[in-house]
Amino acid sequence: MRGSAAQQVYFLPIQGGQRVEGPTLGPLADDIAYQVRQVQSVIFRDQQIALDQLEATPGEFGVLTLIEVNPGISQVDLAGLCRLDTSTLSAVVTRVVRRGLVRRWKSREDARCSTLWLSRPGTALLRRMRLCMEERRQLMETVLQPGERRQLLDILGRISVALER
Repeated sequence: MRGSAAQQVYFLPIQGGQRVEGPTLGPLADDIAYQVRQVQSVIFRDQQIALDQLEATPGEFGVLTLIEVNPGISQVDLAGLCRLDTSTLSAVVTRVVRRGLVRRWKSREDARCSTLWLSRPGTALLRRMRLCMEERRQLMETVLQPGERRQLLDILGRISVALER
């Protein structure tokens, strides 16, 4: 095998449960940012496959969940929670509004702002999405030892805060 053991630990080419000789990640095996992107990509793809049957996306799941727990949230505040610029979030919000999953109303306090509310169909779809996502969460957690979930979330949170601009 090429590279050190540390370079071979993550995202090895696997066939039938066995490592295969081939390309190595080199220094990227120890690069936290690279590894997080790879994990996010794998998780997103897994979630997308699970949600395809509902004609929904992982991004919509996140947006619908945040609107449910923050009824009447402004699009600006929702963009902040999602860590997206408002124009990127606007496309997702427009899509879920057109599908009848979310209601968008002008704010009573500030007519320039829109507030977002989950509709009945949105609530029903979110309930079904949660079932799909719960199965995915349980599968991910099978690789974690007791206490590691909380530890992982804590580490990711600290990294996020450190890099926030």
